[in-house]
Parts: sequence; structure tokens; C-alpha cells
Amino acid sequence: MQTCPPEFPSALGVLLLLAASSSAQNEGWDHPTCTEGVVSVSPGKHVAMSCNISNTLSRVTVTLFRLRENKTIFQDASQGRFSRGDWQLWVQGGVAQLLIEGVRDSHAGLYMWHLRGRQRNNRYITLEVSGATVSGNAR
Repeated sequence: MQTCPPEFPSALGVLLLLAASSSAQNEGWDHPTCTEGVVSVSPGKHVAMSCNISNTLSRVTVTLFRLRENKTIFQDASQGRFSRGDWQLWVQGGVAQLLIEGVRDSHAGLYMWHLRGRQRNNRYITLEVSGATVSGNAR
């Protein structure tokens, strides 16, 4: 009696292997990349800064550090669009983008991005407002 090769178990094995490798890709490191260094913009202009990771963002916190003021602009924002004053945050998948319309001197400073995907990552972007005059609010 001749037996047929067991094709079904082989096909099932291949499917299980593909599922495992696909799952392993999604569980990898976040590999964050963000707008780098110092961003310089003239007063009244619009500016966009962004961070992205290779996995889905679960939470994003953006804090502005200035000489005499630390301000959390967005805390634990998840997927979606958020607005606070002149700041708008858009989070979709592994991308977070911060938009500022009508940049003023009060927007200048060090922006810390706390990104949570599979890991937690902090990234820093400095925003300079070029040609701005310092008003009554001392830095």
C-alpha cells in the first residue's frame, strides 16, 4: 500500500510559521525617528514637527520646556487629532505630528516627546523663533 505525502500538515506548518514571523515583526523595537535638532521659523509662520516609530503609538506626551516655564501641551494622547490653543497634534498609526499655526516667541523652547509604542522613548526637538523680539515675558 502506497501512502500519500502528508501535504496538509506541511501547509499548516507553513501557515503557522508565517503567522509567527508576522507576529514577531510587530513585536520588534520601535526605532523612533523624529524631526532632528533645531527647527528655526519666523514669527507668524506655520511649523510642523514629527516623530514616528515602526509600531503603533499607544500614547504621546509633548512637553514644552522654557527657562521659567514647563508646560505639558498634550498628555497621553492616543490615536486621533487633538488641539490646544495654537498647537495641534495628530497621531495615526506610528506617526505623531505637532503643528503650530502662527508661531510666536511663546512657542519657542525645547519640546520633549514621550512616545509609547512597544517601548517608551523620549526625543527632543528645539524650536527657535528667529527674528522674534522678547516681549514683557522674560525668558
